Amino acid sequence: MCHAAHVAAVFFRSWLEMLKLQVLKTYANKMKKPLRSVGKEIDRLLREAMSLRLSNPRKAEQLCKEALKRAQAARDSRRAAYAQQKLALLAFDKSDFDSLQAQCQNAMQLAPKDFTLCGDCKVLLGLAQWQKGNHACALEHYLSAIHLWKQAKMSDEPFRDRNIKAFVNIGHLYTETGDYEKALDYYFKALSLLNEETDAHTRSTIQRSIGSVYEYLHEFERAIEFFRHSLHIVKETKDAIGESVTRYNLGNTLWLKGCLNESLIELEHAADLAKATGDKRVEVASLVIQAAVYAELNKRDEFERLTSTLLETVDALGIADMQVKSREILAKSHLKLNQPQKALPLFEEELRFRRNSPFKPQRQKPCKNFQSITRVWETSSKHLYASKEPLRYWKDNA
Repeated sequence: MCHAAHVAAVFFRSWLEMLKLQVLKTYANKMKKPLRSVGKEIDRLLREAMSLRLSNPRKAEQLCKEALKRAQAARDSRRAAYAQQKLALLAFDKSDFDSLQAQCQNAMQLAPKDFTLCGDCKVLLGLAQWQKGNHACALEHYLSAIHLWKQAKMSDEPFRDRNIKAFVNIGHLYTETGDYEKALDYYFKALSLLNEETDAHTRSTIQRSIGSVYEYLHEFERAIEFFRHSLHIVKETKDAIGESVTRYNLGNTLWLKGCLNESLIELEHAADLAKATGDKRVEVASLVIQAAVYAELNKRDEFERLTSTLLETVDALGIADMQVKSREILAKSHLKLNQPQKALPLFEEELRFRRNSPFKPQRQKPCKNFQSITRVWETSSKHLYASKEPLRYWKDNA
Protein backbone atom coordinates (compact mmCIF):
# COMPACT_ATOMS: atom_id res chain seq x y z
CA MET A 1 0.00 0.00 0.00
CA CYS A 2 2.87 2.37 0.89
CA HIS A 3 4.56 1.51 -2.37
CA ALA A 4 1.38 2.31 -4.36
CA ALA A 5 1.03 5.63 -2.54
CA HIS A 6 4.65 6.52 -3.34
CA VAL A 7 4.16 5.70 -7.03
CA ALA A 8 0.99 7.81 -7.11
CA ALA A 9 2.79 10.71 -5.46
CA VAL A 10 5.66 10.54 -7.98
CA PHE A 11 3.20 10.36 -10.86
CA PHE A 12 1.26 13.34 -9.50
CA ARG A 13 4.42 15.43 -9.13
CA SER A 14 5.47 14.58 -12.69
CA TRP A 15 2.04 15.43 -14.00
CA LEU A 16 2.14 18.73 -12.08
CA GLU A 17 5.55 19.65 -13.54
CA MET A 18 4.33 18.84 -17.06
CA LEU A 19 1.22 20.97 -16.48
CA LYS A 20 3.37 23.85 -15.23
CA LEU A 21 5.67 23.64 -18.25
CA GLN A 22 2.66 23.57 -20.57
CA VAL A 23 1.20 26.66 -18.88
CA LEU A 24 4.55 28.48 -19.13
CA LYS A 25 4.92 27.50 -22.79
CA THR A 26 1.42 28.72 -23.58
CA TYR A 27 2.08 31.99 -21.76
CA ALA A 28 5.39 32.48 -23.58
CA ASN A 29 3.76 31.88 -26.96
CA LYS A 30 1.06 34.40 -26.10
CA MET A 31 3.71 36.94 -25.11
CA LYS A 32 5.74 36.46 -28.30
CA LYS A 33 2.90 37.62 -30.50
CA PRO A 34 2.52 41.09 -28.93
CA LEU A 35 6.33 41.47 -28.74
CA ARG A 36 6.63 40.67 -32.45
CA SER A 37 3.79 43.08 -33.11
CA VAL A 38 5.53 45.83 -31.11
CA GLY A 39 8.79 45.24 -33.00
CA LYS A 40 7.05 45.52 -36.36
CA GLU A 41 5.32 48.72 -35.27
CA ILE A 42 8.64 50.24 -34.14
CA ASP A 43 10.22 49.33 -37.50
CA ARG A 44 7.28 50.90 -39.31
CA LEU A 45 7.59 54.11 -37.31
CA LEU A 46 11.31 54.41 -38.11
CA ARG A 47 10.76 53.73 -41.82
CA GLU A 48 8.04 56.37 -41.96
CA ALA A 49 10.24 58.82 -40.07
CA MET A 50 13.08 58.44 -42.56
CA SER A 51 10.69 58.83 -45.48
CA LEU A 52 9.67 62.20 -43.98
CA ARG A 53 13.16 63.32 -42.97
CA LEU A 54 13.65 65.65 -45.94
CA SER A 55 10.07 66.85 -46.45
CA ASN A 56 8.76 67.05 -42.86
CA PRO A 57 11.62 66.76 -40.33
CA ARG A 58 9.48 67.78 -37.35
CA LYS A 59 7.04 64.93 -37.95
CA ALA A 60 9.99 62.58 -38.51
CA GLU A 61 11.40 63.52 -35.09
CA GLN A 62 8.04 62.85 -33.40
CA LEU A 63 7.88 59.39 -34.99
CA CYS A 64 11.44 58.53 -33.91
CA LYS A 65 10.72 59.59 -30.34
CA GLU A 66 7.59 57.44 -30.31
CA ALA A 67 9.60 54.50 -31.68
CA LEU A 68 12.25 55.01 -28.98
CA LYS A 69 9.60 55.14 -26.26
CA ARG A 70 8.04 51.87 -27.43
CA ALA A 71 11.40 50.13 -27.80
CA GLN A 72 12.40 51.14 -24.26
CA ALA A 73 9.06 49.91 -22.88
CA ALA A 74 9.59 46.56 -24.65
CA ARG A 75 13.23 46.45 -23.48
CA ASP A 76 14.31 46.09 -27.10
CA SER A 77 17.81 47.58 -26.92
CA ARG A 78 18.63 47.04 -30.60
CA ARG A 79 15.58 48.94 -31.85
CA ALA A 80 16.11 51.62 -29.20
CA ALA A 81 19.65 52.07 -30.53
CA TYR A 82 18.42 52.46 -34.10
CA ALA A 83 15.80 54.99 -32.98
CA GLN A 84 18.50 57.05 -31.27
CA GLN A 85 20.73 56.89 -34.37
CA LYS A 86 17.84 58.26 -36.45
CA LEU A 87 17.29 61.03 -33.88
CA ALA A 88 21.00 61.87 -34.15
CA LEU A 89 20.62 62.19 -37.92
CA LEU A 90 17.69 64.57 -37.47
CA ALA A 91 19.71 66.52 -34.89
CA PHE A 92 22.44 67.03 -37.49
CA ASP A 93 19.91 68.36 -39.97
CA LYS A 94 19.01 71.16 -37.54
CA SER A 95 22.60 71.73 -36.34
CA ASP A 96 21.95 70.44 -32.80
CA PHE A 97 25.38 68.85 -32.39
CA ASP A 98 25.19 68.33 -28.62
CA SER A 99 22.04 66.24 -29.05
CA LEU A 100 23.66 64.40 -31.97
CA GLN A 101 26.65 63.39 -29.87
CA ALA A 102 24.49 62.25 -26.94
CA GLN A 103 22.18 60.19 -29.18
CA CYS A 104 25.12 58.53 -30.98
CA GLN A 105 26.90 57.65 -27.74
CA ASN A 106 23.71 56.13 -26.32
CA ALA A 107 23.09 54.15 -29.51
CA MET A 108 26.62 52.70 -29.56
CA GLN A 109 26.38 51.75 -25.88
CA LEU A 110 23.07 49.95 -26.45
CA ALA A 111 24.34 47.94 -29.46
CA PRO A 112 28.17 47.84 -29.37
CA LYS A 113 28.32 44.67 -31.51
CA ASP A 114 26.15 46.10 -34.27
CA PHE A 115 29.04 47.31 -36.46
CA THR A 116 26.72 48.73 -39.12
CA LEU A 117 24.94 50.92 -36.58
CA CYS A 118 28.20 51.96 -34.89
CA GLY A 119 29.70 52.88 -38.26
CA ASP A 120 26.67 55.00 -39.10
CA CYS A 121 27.01 56.76 -35.72
CA LYS A 122 30.71 57.41 -36.38
CA VAL A 123 29.80 59.16 -39.63
CA LEU A 124 27.36 61.43 -37.80
CA LEU A 125 29.99 62.23 -35.17
CA GLY A 126 32.38 63.04 -38.00
CA LEU A 127 29.84 65.36 -39.60
CA ALA A 128 29.38 67.20 -36.30
CA GLN A 129 33.14 67.64 -35.90
CA TRP A 130 33.39 68.85 -39.51
CA GLN A 131 30.79 71.53 -38.83
CA LYS A 132 32.69 72.59 -35.71
CA GLY A 133 35.89 72.90 -37.75
CA ASN A 134 37.67 69.89 -36.18
CA HIS A 135 38.74 68.37 -39.49
CA ALA A 136 41.32 65.92 -38.16
CA CYS A 137 38.81 64.52 -35.67
CA ALA A 138 36.15 64.31 -38.40
CA LEU A 139 38.49 62.36 -40.69
CA GLU A 140 39.27 59.95 -37.84
CA HIS A 141 35.56 59.26 -37.37
CA TYR A 142 35.01 58.68 -41.11
CA LEU A 143 37.89 56.20 -41.38
CA SER A 144 36.67 54.44 -38.23
CA ALA A 145 33.22 54.13 -39.85
CA ILE A 146 34.68 52.46 -42.96
CA HIS A 147 36.59 50.01 -40.72
CA LEU A 148 33.42 49.15 -38.76
CA TRP A 149 31.41 48.59 -41.95
CA LYS A 150 34.05 46.13 -43.15
CA GLN A 151 33.67 44.22 -39.87
CA ALA A 152 29.90 44.14 -40.35
CA LYS A 153 30.29 41.95 -43.46
CA MET A 154 27.18 43.54 -45.01
CA SER A 155 26.06 42.86 -48.57
CA ASP A 156 27.56 44.76 -51.51
CA GLU A 157 24.79 47.31 -52.06
CA PRO A 158 24.57 48.85 -48.57
CA PHE A 159 28.37 48.69 -48.22
CA ARG A 160 28.79 50.60 -51.50
CA ASP A 161 26.18 53.20 -50.51
CA ARG A 162 27.89 53.86 -47.20
CA ASN A 163 31.33 54.13 -48.79
CA ILE A 164 29.99 56.64 -51.34
CA LYS A 165 28.77 58.87 -48.53
CA ALA A 166 32.02 58.50 -46.58
CA PHE A 167 34.08 59.47 -49.66
CA VAL A 168 31.86 62.51 -50.21
CA ASN A 169 32.30 63.55 -46.57
CA ILE A 170 36.08 63.21 -46.82
CA GLY A 171 35.91 65.27 -50.01
CA HIS A 172 34.15 67.99 -48.00
CA LEU A 173 37.05 68.08 -45.54
CA TYR A 174 39.63 68.57 -48.29
CA THR A 175 37.44 71.19 -49.98
CA GLU A 176 37.25 73.27 -46.81
CA THR A 177 41.01 73.05 -46.19
CA GLY A 178 41.69 74.14 -49.78
CA ASP A 179 43.14 70.87 -51.11
CA TYR A 180 40.87 70.78 -54.17
CA GLU A 181 42.82 68.07 -55.96
CA LYS A 182 42.26 65.61 -53.12
CA ALA A 183 38.66 66.77 -52.74
CA LEU A 184 37.92 66.03 -56.39
CA ASP A 185 39.74 62.71 -56.09
CA TYR A 186 37.35 61.58 -53.34
CA TYR A 187 34.31 62.91 -55.20
CA PHE A 188 35.40 60.91 -58.25
CA LYS A 189 35.81 57.80 -56.08
CA ALA A 190 32.22 58.32 -55.00
CA LEU A 191 31.13 58.79 -58.63
CA SER A 192 32.83 55.56 -59.68
CA LEU A 193 30.66 53.65 -57.18
CA LEU A 194 27.34 55.08 -58.38
CA ASN A 195 24.82 52.85 -60.10
CA GLU A 196 21.19 53.10 -61.14
CA GLU A 197 20.05 52.15 -57.62
CA THR A 198 21.90 55.01 -55.90
CA ASP A 199 19.44 57.32 -54.16
CA ALA A 200 18.71 60.78 -55.53
CA HIS A 201 19.88 62.50 -52.33
CA THR A 202 23.40 61.11 -52.79
CA ARG A 203 23.47 62.03 -56.47
CA SER A 204 22.44 65.61 -55.74
CA THR A 205 24.99 65.88 -52.94
CA ILE A 206 27.86 64.85 -55.22
CA GLN A 207 26.71 67.32 -57.89
CA ARG A 208 26.53 70.08 -55.30
CA SER A 209 29.93 69.18 -53.88
CA ILE A 210 31.67 69.33 -57.25
CA GLY A 211 29.90 72.64 -57.91
CA SER A 212 31.40 73.99 -54.68
CA VAL A 213 34.91 73.10 -55.82
CA TYR A 214 34.37 74.95 -59.11
CA GLU A 215 33.06 77.91 -57.12
CA TYR A 216 36.22 78.05 -55.00
CA LEU A 217 38.26 77.90 -58.21
CA HIS A 218 36.18 80.82 -59.59
CA GLU A 219 34.86 78.62 -62.39
CA PHE A 220 31.44 80.14 -61.81
CA GLU A 221 29.71 78.96 -64.97
CA ARG A 222 30.67 75.34 -64.32
CA ALA A 223 29.66 75.69 -60.66
CA ILE A 224 26.25 77.06 -61.63
CA GLU A 225 25.70 74.14 -64.04
CA PHE A 226 26.35 71.61 -61.29
CA PHE A 227 24.18 73.48 -58.77
CA ARG A 228 21.31 73.72 -61.25
CA HIS A 229 21.50 69.99 -61.92
CA SER A 230 21.48 69.28 -58.18
CA LEU A 231 18.51 71.62 -57.83
CA HIS A 232 16.65 69.70 -60.54
CA ILE A 233 17.12 66.44 -58.60
CA VAL A 234 16.01 67.78 -55.21
CA LYS A 235 12.95 69.51 -56.66
CA GLU A 236 11.88 66.31 -58.42
CA THR A 237 12.22 64.31 -55.21
CA LYS A 238 10.69 67.03 -52.96
CA ASP A 239 13.86 67.13 -50.87
CA ALA A 240 13.24 70.40 -49.00
CA ILE A 241 16.49 70.24 -47.02
CA GLY A 242 18.54 69.50 -50.14
CA GLU A 243 16.76 72.27 -52.02
CA SER A 244 17.55 74.85 -49.34
CA VAL A 245 21.26 73.91 -49.36
CA THR A 246 21.45 73.90 -53.17
CA ARG A 247 19.68 77.25 -53.49
CA TYR A 248 22.08 78.69 -50.91
CA ASN A 249 25.07 77.41 -52.94
CA LEU A 250 23.58 78.75 -56.16
CA GLY A 251 22.77 82.12 -54.58
CA ASN A 252 26.27 82.40 -53.15
CA THR A 253 27.86 81.68 -56.54
CA LEU A 254 25.59 84.16 -58.32
CA TRP A 255 26.60 86.78 -55.75
CA LEU A 256 30.29 86.11 -56.39
CA LYS A 257 29.66 86.31 -60.12
CA GLY A 258 27.92 89.68 -59.72
CA CYS A 259 24.37 88.55 -60.59
CA LEU A 260 22.94 90.27 -57.52
CA ASN A 261 19.20 90.23 -58.19
CA GLU A 262 19.26 86.55 -59.23
CA SER A 263 21.33 85.80 -56.13
CA LEU A 264 18.84 87.53 -53.84
CA ILE A 265 15.95 85.43 -55.19
CA GLU A 266 17.80 82.16 -54.54
CA LEU A 267 19.01 83.21 -51.08
CA GLU A 268 15.56 84.35 -49.91
CA HIS A 269 14.10 81.05 -51.10
CA ALA A 270 16.91 79.12 -49.37
CA ALA A 271 16.36 80.93 -46.06
CA ASP A 272 12.58 80.33 -46.16
CA LEU A 273 13.02 76.61 -46.90
CA ALA A 274 15.67 76.23 -44.21
CA LYS A 275 13.46 77.96 -41.64
CA ALA A 276 10.54 75.69 -42.56
CA THR A 277 12.68 72.55 -42.12
CA GLY A 278 14.44 73.77 -38.97
CA ASP A 279 17.91 73.95 -40.56
CA LYS A 280 19.41 76.93 -38.70
CA ARG A 281 22.80 76.43 -40.33
CA VAL A 282 21.58 77.07 -43.89
CA GLU A 283 19.06 79.70 -42.79
CA VAL A 284 21.73 81.82 -41.08
CA ALA A 285 24.28 81.34 -43.87
CA SER A 286 21.70 82.48 -46.43
CA LEU A 287 20.90 85.58 -44.37
CA VAL A 288 24.60 86.53 -44.15
CA ILE A 289 25.01 86.44 -47.93
CA GLN A 290 21.67 88.27 -48.34
CA ALA A 291 23.11 91.06 -46.19
CA ALA A 292 26.18 91.22 -48.43
CA VAL A 293 23.97 91.46 -51.53
CA TYR A 294 21.95 94.30 -49.94
CA ALA A 295 25.22 96.14 -49.27
CA GLU A 296 26.32 95.76 -52.90
CA LEU A 297 22.91 97.00 -54.05
CA ASN A 298 23.29 99.92 -51.59
CA LYS A 299 20.04 98.97 -49.82
CA ARG A 300 21.04 100.36 -46.43
CA ASP A 301 17.69 99.97 -44.64
CA GLU A 302 17.39 96.29 -45.62
CA PHE A 303 21.01 95.70 -44.63
CA GLU A 304 20.59 97.30 -41.19
CA ARG A 305 17.34 95.45 -40.52
CA LEU A 306 18.84 92.09 -41.44
CA THR A 307 22.13 92.46 -39.56
CA SER A 308 20.83 93.94 -36.30
CA THR A 309 20.98 90.59 -34.43
CA LEU A 310 22.49 88.36 -37.11
CA LEU A 311 25.89 87.78 -35.47
CA GLU A 312 24.22 86.78 -32.19
CA THR A 313 22.35 84.09 -34.12
CA VAL A 314 25.58 82.99 -35.83
CA ASP A 315 27.42 82.69 -32.52
CA ALA A 316 24.56 80.71 -30.97
CA LEU A 317 25.18 77.95 -33.53
CA GLY A 318 28.78 77.57 -32.35
CA ILE A 319 30.17 76.73 -35.81
CA ALA A 320 33.74 78.08 -35.89
CA ASP A 321 34.09 78.46 -39.65
CA MET A 322 30.75 80.29 -39.92
CA GLN A 323 31.72 82.70 -37.13
CA VAL A 324 34.89 83.66 -39.03
CA LYS A 325 33.33 83.96 -42.48
CA SER A 326 30.27 85.89 -41.28
CA ARG A 327 32.40 88.58 -39.68
CA GLU A 328 34.63 88.84 -42.72
CA ILE A 329 31.64 89.18 -45.09
CA LEU A 330 29.76 91.68 -42.92
CA ALA A 331 32.88 93.78 -42.30
CA LYS A 332 33.48 94.07 -46.05
CA SER A 333 29.80 94.90 -46.50
CA HIS A 334 30.14 97.83 -44.07
CA LEU A 335 33.07 99.09 -46.13
CA LYS A 336 30.90 98.87 -49.25
CA LEU A 337 28.40 101.11 -47.45
CA ASN A 338 31.21 103.49 -46.43
CA GLN A 339 30.94 102.56 -42.74
CA PRO A 340 34.59 101.87 -41.72
CA GLN A 341 33.84 102.58 -38.05
CA LYS A 342 31.50 99.54 -38.04
CA ALA A 343 33.80 97.39 -40.18
CA LEU A 344 36.91 97.67 -37.97
CA PRO A 345 35.48 95.88 -34.86
CA LEU A 346 34.26 93.04 -37.07
CA PHE A 347 37.68 92.61 -38.66
CA GLU A 348 39.20 92.50 -35.16
CA GLU A 349 36.67 89.85 -34.08
CA GLU A 350 37.34 87.87 -37.26
CA LEU A 351 41.07 87.85 -36.48
CA ARG A 352 40.38 86.72 -32.91
CA PHE A 353 38.13 83.87 -34.10
CA ARG A 354 40.73 82.79 -36.66
CA ARG A 355 43.39 82.58 -33.96
CA ASN A 356 41.10 80.48 -31.76
CA SER A 357 39.85 78.30 -34.60
CA PRO A 358 40.95 74.62 -34.42
CA PHE A 359 41.84 74.70 -38.12
CA LYS A 360 43.38 77.16 -40.54
CA PRO A 361 41.67 76.89 -43.92
CA GLN A 362 43.86 77.95 -46.82
CA ARG A 363 42.32 78.39 -50.21
CA GLN A 364 44.66 77.23 -52.93
CA LYS A 365 45.13 78.32 -56.50
CA PRO A 366 43.90 75.92 -59.18
CA CYS A 367 46.16 72.85 -59.24
CA LYS A 368 48.35 72.43 -62.31
CA ASN A 369 46.72 69.25 -63.50
CA PHE A 370 43.18 70.59 -63.05
CA GLN A 371 42.39 70.03 -66.72
CA SER A 372 43.30 66.35 -66.41
CA ILE A 373 41.05 66.09 -63.35
CA THR A 374 38.24 67.64 -65.40
CA ARG A 375 38.75 64.95 -68.05
CA VAL A 376 38.48 62.31 -65.32
CA TRP A 377 35.17 63.91 -64.28
CA GLU A 378 33.85 63.82 -67.84
CA THR A 379 34.69 60.10 -68.04
CA SER A 380 33.29 59.33 -64.60
CA SER A 381 30.08 61.23 -65.32
CA LYS A 382 28.91 58.32 -67.48
CA HIS A 383 28.03 56.57 -64.22
CA LEU A 384 25.88 59.53 -63.22
CA TYR A 385 23.97 60.14 -66.41
CA ALA A 386 22.75 56.62 -67.18
CA SER A 387 19.49 57.95 -68.61
CA LYS A 388 17.47 57.95 -71.81
CA GLU A 389 17.68 61.77 -71.79
CA PRO A 390 21.23 62.54 -70.57
CA LEU A 391 21.28 66.11 -71.90
CA ARG A 392 18.00 67.09 -70.26
CA TYR A 393 19.79 67.91 -67.01
CA TRP A 394 22.21 70.26 -68.71
CA LYS A 395 19.53 72.07 -70.72
CA ASP A 396 17.21 72.50 -67.75
CA ASN A 397 17.39 75.94 -66.14
CA ALA A 398 15.69 74.68 -62.96
